[in-house]
Formats: sequence, structure tokens, C-alpha cells
Amino acid sequence: MINYLTFDGENSKDYGVFISGAGTFNAPERNATTVEVAGRNGNLTIDDGTYKNVPLSYPAFIYQNFADRAAAFRNVLLSRKGYKRLEDTYHPDEYRMARYSGGFEAEAVAELYGGHFTLNFDCMPQRFLKSGEKAVSVSDGDVLNNPTLQIAKPLVTCTGNGTISINGIEIVVAGVTDYINIDCDLQEAYHDDLSSSMNSNITLTNGEFFELTSGENTIEYTGFSAVEIVPRWWIV
Repeated sequence: MINYLTFDGENSKDYGVFISGAGTFNAPERNATTVEVAGRNGNLTIDDGTYKNVPLSYPAFIYQNFADRAAAFRNVLLSRKGYKRLEDTYHPDEYRMARYSGGFEAEAVAELYGGHFTLNFDCMPQRFLKSGEKAVSVSDGDVLNNPTLQIAKPLVTCTGNGTISINGIEIVVAGVTDYINIDCDLQEAYHDDLSSSMNSNITLTNGEFFELTSGENTIEYTGFSAVEIVPRWWIV
């Protein structure tokens, strides 16, 4: 099988660019601080439960029409700003959020018919599961099972007004005419996007947004006509 990647919706195969993915199986380093304590053997490690970004490099190659295809794909990569969705055929059930971090140094061979280069990305530590992108309709009392060992921060969409609790964390919604999105990763509430802020329509009873821990998560609510959850499962 010839492998390829997709970055911000652009498929490298469309540019005649194919990849090797030996480095795609690496895992990120944990964020931890080591402290030496006088009078104590060994070091004290303070782990805040998060991970560092991870560099990702793809050896890439073009078989033919190298000059034109390399120029076209180079312009695609360098035109993107910030973190974008990155997928590859080595991990068809996952995606990352990444930014293109390298320049573009290509080496042509065979009189410009073919050539090779390296594509360098700076990736957020999460490998998001595509199965976690699907909105799940839940009823009061339902249990949502997190199949991973990582804590997920879901997107919760509530229609109407009411009170919703997940694992004992409670949020009250009031003054909504149709629906509200509660984004537990961004810690924001909005209608369509962040430009339509609805933070004033929610009250965090426990001062916290929802988290979906590994295993079973119990959802309870009253008042709403419908609740959907995009769980955002991820692994490292």
C-alpha cells in the first residue's frame, strides 16, 4: 500500500506526494517537574497530568513531475497558519491537531522526474479517535462509556433550559430559546460558534466543566427536551 496524509483537508495524494510513517507511532512526553529535596533520597516528581507537544516527521517522496508537484504542495503547507487537522493512512481511525513547523528542503533525482523531502509537523499530544467525533443522543440516567484511559472534555449540546449533571458535576442552563453548546475543552458556552457567546446562560454549580473519565460516566438531567454529547475520546 502507498501511504499518504491529509492536512487541513488537502490530500497529499492529489499532489503526487506519498509518505513513510515510521515516526507516527511515537508518544508525547509528560509534563512533570523534578525537585531535589534536602535530606531526602531521590527526587520528588510533580506531574500535572498533561503532555507536551510531540514533533512528527514524515519522509515523503514524489515519483514523477517533481518540480510542479513539489511547488504546489509546498505552497499548500506554508499557507496554513496555526493548528489544523492532520490524518494519515497509518492510523485511519485517528487524527491529530498539528501545525506545519518545517521549511521545505527537497532533493530532486532522475532529472526532476522524482524526488524526496521531509515533512515536519508540531502536534498537540492527543491522538483523537474519529469515533469520538460522533454526537451521541443521551437520555436522563444514561451511562456513557469512555473506552480510553484518558479524560475527555466533551462538547455538550442542550436543547431548552434545565440542569445537567455528569459524574456529579452540575451545570444549570437558563434563558435559552433553542439550544446551547457547552464546550468543556474551551470552557465556553455558545450558540453556533465562539462569536455567539452564551456564558451568561450557564451556572457552574461546582465551579467546573464536565469531564468524561475512563470507564462509565453517568448523565442525569431535567428540563431539556434533548441532550447530545460529542465525547472527543483521545489516546496518546
